[in-house]
Amino acid sequence: MYEYKNIKFADHLGAPCENQNNRFTNSHTKYNLTIIATLPDKSHIVRRTHYQYAPQYNKFKAGDGLLAVLMDAQAGAYDYKDFCTEYGYTNDDPRARRVYNSCVSAYKFFEKLGLNEYEINDFVQQLDK
Repeated sequence: MYEYKNIKFADHLGAPCENQNNRFTNSHTKYNLTIIATLPDKSHIVRRTHYQYAPQYNKFKAGDGLLAVLMDAQAGAYDYKDFCTEYGYTNDDPRARRVYNSCVSAYKFFEKLGLNEYEINDFVQQLDK
């Protein structure tokens, strides 16, 4: 469990996804991932997404999925053109649009929790020590 700005976060790695398309590499496995944010009033906001890693090389640890979604949110704070430039995509690449939309969705999740891009960056720095 991680806490930031009086919000408690937990990440839960689920089963491997049935659809293993669009993985980073063939050694990665795509899993279902749930991020649960518990607000000070004890209400919850949940984000369900996917998380990829290579289990033959490392083990999933609590916080890994949360950090990945936070880093996606950092990318989602860019406009599309700047996102493409920063991450090496061309503007007309359909994969770039799909990845960007996923990052924007992650950004909106944290925005719904009241976090802005600077606070997201700060939270990443705290987790990525």
